[in-house]
Amino acid sequence: MFSKRAFTDAASIAAGRNWLIADLPLSVFFSLVGTISVDMYYRATAQELFDAGTPFSRLPFIVIHTNSSGDAVVCWADGRHRGRVLELAGHENMPVIFLMGSRKGVKQEWPQKIYAHPTITKDPDFTIPLPNPLTLDP
Repeated sequence: MFSKRAFTDAASIAAGRNWLIADLPLSVFFSLVGTISVDMYYRATAQELFDAGTPFSRLPFIVIHTNSSGDAVVCWADGRHRGRVLELAGHENMPVIFLMGSRKGVKQEWPQKIYAHPTITKDPDFTIPLPNPLTLDP
């Protein structure tokens, strides 16, 4: 599904932030980041790559930041198209990079739980606990 380079490039994507890679259930990924309508051109491209057996060259990621209330919330995500293609193909999980902190080079401590994106998810009170036992070693 994903190239080896997608895993080795994860550290450069993190750029000085705390990070981890988790084998995340797709249902949890979409609960955290939402299923806003996706551009069919990009989904078609992801589908064509998948159908041709070409591994995806970049891991999906979720950026988490601490809001003014002190809650750790999803503020940005990448990977909805790849996730949807994998889900349609019957996959249940995909590797996802979690990045703590919205500013590169500023390390923030990991929270005990992460809240879903507050405006584009069906349930903004959806949370997952950390540390996540599904951490992978890149």
